Amino acid sequence: MRSTRKDLAPGLSGAGKGEAGGLRHANLRSLLVVAEVALSLVLLVGAGALMRSLMSLMDLDLGFNPHNLVRVRPRLPNATPAERRQFIETAALRLGGLPAVTSVAATTGFPPYGGNGTELDVEAKIHSDQWRGAVEACDERYFATIGFRFLAGHSFS
Repeated sequence: MRSTRKDLAPGLSGAGKGEAGGLRHANLRSLLVVAEVALSLVLLVGAGALMRSLMSLMDLDLGFNPHNLVRVRPRLPNATPAERRQFIETAALRLGGLPAVTSVAATTGFPPYGGNGTELDVEAKIHSDQWRGAVEACDERYFATIGFRFLAGHSFS
């Protein structure tokens, strides 16, 4: 390594502790370290709160039993409604005959994904916004199959 100046010490001594520039840089470094530690603590507390929320969601009562459910969504793009209905009825009969299957039901949607969206109008309520709802068509075995618990009323008859 070559240098045009033979004595490098005077040029490098500006970064020393005794110089004003060095003290200013040390204060800036200290401030940045404090800011990084504070940001780390904020992120750590936020991650802890997120984990607690996720654990609470794991224990949330969905209103049905999601365990041991299998959802099959056949794609029949060129089928007529009658052909779709026939396919679903045949598939339900064949699936229900399998040894490990205890119940089979048909529906247009599955919680919590919802069904077909529609606009709602409740006559007794005055509102300015358009209300939207999800409509799911299902057969009479649907609620028993997913383990739905009724709080009031009863299933289809």
